[in-house]
Amino acid sequence: MAYYLSPSTINLFKECERCFWLKFRKGISRPDTIFPSLPSGIDRVLKTHFDKFRKNEELPPELESLKGFRLFNKMDYLRKWRDGYGISYKLGENSVRGKIDELLTHDGQLVMIDFKTKGSAPHENSHTYYLDQLSIYGWLFEKNGFFVKKKGYLVFYYPDIVKETGEFKFGSELKEIQIDTKRADRLINSALKALEGDLPNPSPKCSFCEWRERVNHQLKDT
Repeated sequence: MAYYLSPSTINLFKECERCFWLKFRKGISRPDTIFPSLPSGIDRVLKTHFDKFRKNEELPPELESLKGFRLFNKMDYLRKWRDGYGISYKLGENSVRGKIDELLTHDGQLVMIDFKTKGSAPHENSHTYYLDQLSIYGWLFEKNGFFVKKKGYLVFYYPDIVKETGEFKFGSELKEIQIDTKRADRLINSALKALEGDLPNPSPKCSFCEWRERVNHQLKDT
């Protein structure tokens, strides 16, 4: 059986190996939740925003501190990597895929950029949660023959004020992330190895595993 992994499914593996195994081996996923449309709308607007600056060979104001960096300017590739099937790499029968939000270039290297929408300004260490996501992107590009800078960036957007005109103003904050492609490689291979084994034990910190166990016990008692 061929498996198609992504940063989101690797994150599921980190959260709970049992839920990860059930999703891929048995097709049993966690219950779907309502996905808000606002973040996807903001993501679409941000890509248009960045593309306007790309045409003028400029950086948007939220990246003005990155001296010597430029927006990646090969739009045919960028459309595929962020809006199409993304960038992928095969590991035997298996594949890893990812969709990047944005790319910069610096000293002949690609720089990973990802947009994050939050309800308030990010906490001091909140960006570290996304280290593996950007590292997996970096791993994908390296495997496809690109030189990748060992640091990427998250751009956090959050609601700031509503002006008297009714215009909703968002604030932004740039956070640097260290890209660790070796860690990404270990995570990906550990996830694939887990899929080859037996069903893992329930995770003590997984509310979904707890819910499944409780339902199973209740069914047995009826």
